[in-house]
Amino acid sequence: MKESSLYGHVVELLGLIDRSRKPADEIVAEFFRGRRYLGARDRRFIADAVYDIVRNAALVDRIVQTAVASSPASMPDNEARPFSRLLAYLLAIRALGKAEIEAAAGSLWTSYVRGVPLQDSFDTLASTWSSFHWPESAAEQLALRYSIPREVTVEWVDRLGSADAESLCKASNAAPPVAVRVNTLLCSRQECRESLLLEGIESVPTPLSPVGLIFPKRTSVQALQTFRRGCFEMQDEGSQILSYLTQAQTGQAILDACAGAGGKTLHLAALMGNTGTLVATDGSRRRLDNLRERSRRAGATMIRVSEPEEQGKPSPDLGYDTVLVDAPCSGTGTYRRNPWLKQTFTESMLEQMVQTQRGLLRRYAEAVKPGGRLVYATCSLLSRENEGQVEAFLRERPDFAVVPAAGILQAAGIVVDMKSEFLELLPHRHGTDGFFGAVLARKR
Repeated sequence: MKESSLYGHVVELLGLIDRSRKPADEIVAEFFRGRRYLGARDRRFIADAVYDIVRNAALVDRIVQTAVASSPASMPDNEARPFSRLLAYLLAIRALGKAEIEAAAGSLWTSYVRGVPLQDSFDTLASTWSSFHWPESAAEQLALRYSIPREVTVEWVDRLGSADAESLCKASNAAPPVAVRVNTLLCSRQECRESLLLEGIESVPTPLSPVGLIFPKRTSVQALQTFRRGCFEMQDEGSQILSYLTQAQTGQAILDACAGAGGKTLHLAALMGNTGTLVATDGSRRRLDNLRERSRRAGATMIRVSEPEEQGKPSPDLGYDTVLVDAPCSGTGTYRRNPWLKQTFTESMLEQMVQTQRGLLRRYAEAVKPGGRLVYATCSLLSRENEGQVEAFLRERPDFAVVPAAGILQAAGIVVDMKSEFLELLPHRHGTDGFFGAVLARKR
């Protein structure tokens, strides 16, 4: 397909994302399901461009807004504004010249944008970009340069310093690697690699997780027989490491209280050797249905999926050895994988998340038996959702105490540089999504 036609699909998809409240990845999946004529290479081109524009949405939109304010007659009207965003993206983010942009999207512009020549809009945007005014504040400049909410960059600069915060912002605004977790119920990591090689897929072991692989190239995993046989699951390396904080073992009773689609649940089943009690619950029935299907493929027969209102202890007088609360959060640690979250962040949303997390900790602490452990985790990199939550919980529940995460992970052969008793994974330091984990032991 011609490049201009591919960019036409990009503009159409951007419009769908702007008009919908669904997560962008769901919209992209629906878009491609309705366009079977697109080949794998075309889909990759469209998806990469859309995600890159979403990652840089704040900067792209500021460039367009500034250009419209300076020379409104040279820019398209609101109906054709997606084409202005595409042009600003190609110019500022992709750093393409006028001739390259004309070759890539000139015919698309001529067909859809009325009354404004591409040359005029290009000149206005190029002038705007060359004289672009950046904020003086380090946090505000990072917020605009990497399209990350200002409230987030302010905390990162305050906590990490300007240089380290910029490294974190840059890593959070880059495309993530394709990481998978090998299902050790069915095969070893080496056996999985060999099976993938037979299908022409190269992989390398993850540096931290003992059961992870990284695909150097983008791959459609659903078409692979190795995936269909249940030999691996899509899961970020950082998410894999969180599972080891539970110290899951054969014969234990474990509750995954916020299981979602079940990535960590399936990992726990493998760590437990498919033996013991493993209950998974979540507020979304759709996600639980997904977990049931994934469990069948993985051969994880021990998992009992429970609706939230049905969840209880294994028996009236016995609590769980471990309860994992991977709580809903702002997702600030997953911006590189879920860039649309940057556009939905608000202080009110953050406060709502904080209250939800506090309620989950209070509720599920009761399910931990004396001597058992509560593992609290988020994919956030904000202290209010992490250390702040743990401190507030311990003030309410002095019968719990922090267990340093470093020793637990070292016992599993995982060495992560930690500056506190909590686990904090950072994209620019560890190459994973951003995660926080705390282990809280209930006193006997």
